[in-house]
Amino acid sequence: APFSNVTGSTAATGTTDAASSNPPFYALAYIMRI
Repeated sequence: APFSNVTGSTAATGTTDAASSNPPFYALAYIMRI
């Protein structure tokens, strides 16, 4: 999921990443990836 996509428009990017539609979880998911 791209950093620019935090509004929840997953259809635009074609991603199924839950973090894309959940800004709070997006940061957490990014941290967990490191």
